[in-house]
Amino acid sequence: MNIPFLNREIVSFHAAALVIGGAALVSKLLGLMRDRLLAARFGAGDALDAYYAAFQLPDLLYTILLLGAASAAVLPAYLGARRVDAKTAERFLGNLLTLFGATAIAGALVLFALAPELLRLLVPGFDPEKLAMAVGLTRIMALNVLPLGIAGILASVLQAHQRFIAFALPPIVYNVGIIIGILLFTPALGVAGLAWGVVFGGALQVIVVLPAFFGLGIRYRPRFSLADPALRQVLATSLPRVLALSFGQLTLIALAAIASLFASGSLAAFRLGANLMYVPVGLFGVSYALAVFPKLSDASLARAGEAFTNHFVAGFRTILFWTLPAAALAMVLRAHIVRVVLGSGVFDWTDTRLVAAIIAAIAIAVVSESIAPLVLRAFYALGRTREPLIWNLLSSSLAVVVALLLSAWFVRAPEVLERIAGVFRIRDIPSPTILAVAFGFALGSAVNALMLVLVLRRAVRHEFGIRLRFGTTDLAGMLGAAVLAAVVAWLVLQPFPSLVATDTFSGILLQGVVAGVAGMVVYGLILFGQKNPELFGFWESVRRRLVTPRRAPQVFETEKLDGDLSR
Repeated sequence: MNIPFLNREIVSFHAAALVIGGAALVSKLLGLMRDRLLAARFGAGDALDAYYAAFQLPDLLYTILLLGAASAAVLPAYLGARRVDAKTAERFLGNLLTLFGATAIAGALVLFALAPELLRLLVPGFDPEKLAMAVGLTRIMALNVLPLGIAGILASVLQAHQRFIAFALPPIVYNVGIIIGILLFTPALGVAGLAWGVVFGGALQVIVVLPAFFGLGIRYRPRFSLADPALRQVLATSLPRVLALSFGQLTLIALAAIASLFASGSLAAFRLGANLMYVPVGLFGVSYALAVFPKLSDASLARAGEAFTNHFVAGFRTILFWTLPAAALAMVLRAHIVRVVLGSGVFDWTDTRLVAAIIAAIAIAVVSESIAPLVLRAFYALGRTREPLIWNLLSSSLAVVVALLLSAWFVRAPEVLERIAGVFRIRDIPSPTILAVAFGFALGSAVNALMLVLVLRRAVRHEFGIRLRFGTTDLAGMLGAAVLAAVVAWLVLQPFPSLVATDTFSGILLQGVVAGVAGMVVYGLILFGQKNPELFGFWESVRRRLVTPRRAPQVFETEKLDGDLSR
C-alpha cells in the first residue's frame, strides 16, 4: 500500500521539526479540546480523579514493555539492521513485534486480575466508591497497551525512513478517539466511556500508521529468536531506558498517591495543570527532539563528532528559544489560559484558580521537560544509558521526597501553607496542599534537566574530544528577553478590567491574547536587536518555505549558516 503523501521523505532537520511541530500543534489543540470537554462534563472532582488514577497501571505496564519497544532503542537497532540488508531489518521487526505482542497480552491479563489490590496501594486516599471506579477504568485501559506498543514500533520505523508526516499522525488520532469517547461513549456508558475512548484512540494509532509502513515495502512475518543480534541490542539498550522511564512513571504514581490524600479533585487539578504545561513541551521540546534524533544516531554511528554536536546544539538552542518565553508568559497569563481552555460547564472559578496556581508552580518545568527529550536522545544515540538512568533515579526520588516533606510541613505549619496559598491567590480554596506535589515535580524536573546537560557535555568530550558550546551570551539574551516579555504582558493586563468585561469568555480571551502578543512582540524585538541566530534562522525557514519536502535536500546545508553553533 503506497500513499505518496504519507510516504514522502523529509530529510531536513527544520522541515521535519516543522512537520512534527505542526502535527503536535493539532494534537495539542485536540488535547485542549479533550480537557475542556472533560472539565465541562466532570469538573475537578471524583470522576476525573479516578480517570487519571486509572492511567497509572496501564502506563507503567507500557513503560515496562518498552523493553522491547522503546523508540530510542528500536531506531538505532533498526538502522543498524537495515545497513546489513532489507531482509535482516524485516526479520528484526518480525521478532520485535511478536515478542512485544505476546508480552503485552500477558501483562494486560495480569493487570486485569490484580488491579483492585494494586490500586489500593497506589491511591490510598480514595474512598471505596472512587476506588471501584478507578479499578473499572484501569481494567478497560489495560487493553490499550498492545495497540500503543505496536504503533510505537511502527512509528520508529517510519522515523528511521524519515517519513515524518505519517510518524506525526498517531497523537492526533489518539486524541480524536478520546474525544469521541467523551462525546459519544460517556452518554451511554458513563465514566467507563472515557476508558473506551482511550482504547479506541489507541486502535486508531495503529490504523493510521499501517499504510505508510506497508508503503515502505516491509512485510511482517511472525517469528521469535533471541539470537537475532538486533533484537538483543534492543533488549540490552532498552533496559536502562526502561528503568529510567519507570523511575519517571513511578514518580508520577507516587505524586498521585500523595495527591489522593488531599481534598477531592486535587489529583485532577494537578493533571489538568500538567497537561496545559505539556502543550509547549510537545510543540517545541518533543518535536525538535524527534526530528533531530535520527541525525544524532547517524552521526554517532559514523563517529562524526562535529555533525553530532552541531545537530544537538541547534536543537537545544531552538528549544530554549521557544520555551523560555512560553514559561514566562504562562506564569503571567495562567488564569486566562485555564479559564479559556477549561472554563466551561461544571468547571468553576475555584477550579480555575487552583489549576492556575499549579501552572505557576510548575512553569519552570516547561523548559526542563522540553530539554530532557533531546538530551536523553543524545545519550541513547551515543549508546550511553547509565548516566540518564542514574540521574532519573535521583531526580525522581528528589521530587517525591520534596512533595512528602512539604506536605508534612504544611500539615504541621498551616500558617506557612496559608502564606504560600496567598501568594498564589488560592488562600480560600480547600485544597491548596496540592502545591506540595507541584513544587516537588518542578524541582525534580529542573534538577534532572540541568544534571543531564552537564553530564552530556562530559560524555561528548569523552566520545569525540569536542566540547558542547551553547553560546551562553545568546542564551542569557533569550532569558532576559523572556523576563521582559512577561513584565510587558503583566503591564498590558492592568488597564483591561476598566476597558473590557473580564468576566466573559470573549473578554478573558481578548485580554490574554493582547497581553501575550505584546509580550512576544517585545521578545522578538529584543532578540532582533541582539541578532539572535534562532530568530533569524526561524524567519529564514518560514520565508523560504523550507518545510516543503521538495526543497528539503538543500535545507540541511543552509542550516549550518543560521549561526555559529560552536559558540
